[in-house]
This record gives sequence, C-alpha cells and structure tokens, in this order.
Amino acid sequence: MKDHPLSPPSGAPPEDVRVDVGAWISGPGVNACQRCGQPAPDGSDWCGACENEDAAEALAALRGSGEIPRFPVAAGDVNEGDVIIIDDGTRAAITDIRRGDFWLTTGQHGPGVAIGWQSGSSSGVMFRRVTDLLDRVAQ
Repeated sequence: MKDHPLSPPSGAPPEDVRVDVGAWISGPGVNACQRCGQPAPDGSDWCGACENEDAAEALAALRGSGEIPRFPVAAGDVNEGDVIIIDDGTRAAITDIRRGDFWLTTGQHGPGVAIGWQSGSSSGVMFRRVTDLLDRVAQ
C-alpha cells in the first residue's frame, strides 16, 4: 500500500484503533474485557487481571466488614495448623489429626478423622467422617 501516507495528514487527529468486539468484520473477533477493554479469554467477560483485582477487592471488603472468609473443605483434607470454624461458631486452630476407624455421631463406626483443636484456653477433639465438610478460614 504505497499510495497512503504513514502518518495522518497534518491537522487531522489519529484514528483510534479498537478491538473488534462484535466480530462484525469478517473473520474471528477478539473478546474484550467489559471492565478495561483489554482482550479477555473466550467465555469470560473480564480479563485475568480484572478478575484478580475484583477478587482482591471482594476479599478486602469481607475482611473490612468483619465477616470471616470461609472455604468448605472435606474433614479428611484439613491439616495441622489450619484454622476452622467449629460447630458453635468458634474459630479454632487444628493441633493434631488422627485417621482411623471411629464411632461417629451416626451411631456407627467407619472411616473418619479425630481432629484435635484449640481456641484460646479451650481445646477438644471432634470426630468426623472424612467426607464431612468443615469451614476453613482464609488467613
């Protein structure tokens, strides 16, 4: 294309080149982030950076509100040192875990975990099936 100048004529503003969001130009289009306009992965409204930013803002808002962010985890997948919310709402640190065959609250015995916990001066042991869900606290 030798018949077009490389720069816009003097006095004319440069053209703003944008992503073909609607794919109305023949050929494949690029999915643009609805937040910043950068290319976004197929099937997503936001790019990875905006997704991460939004998640960080949401977590900061939860922490600022006093609500404790919780994540469900199987009792068989918790580790010593994890902080969980026990049945009465107490935040407790796991001190030890024993896996084996225990009598459970169902009145029968089976594969389970004995989870030792401590919260301040209180401590105890709770018996759960390995598949029971516990609320682990984000630290």
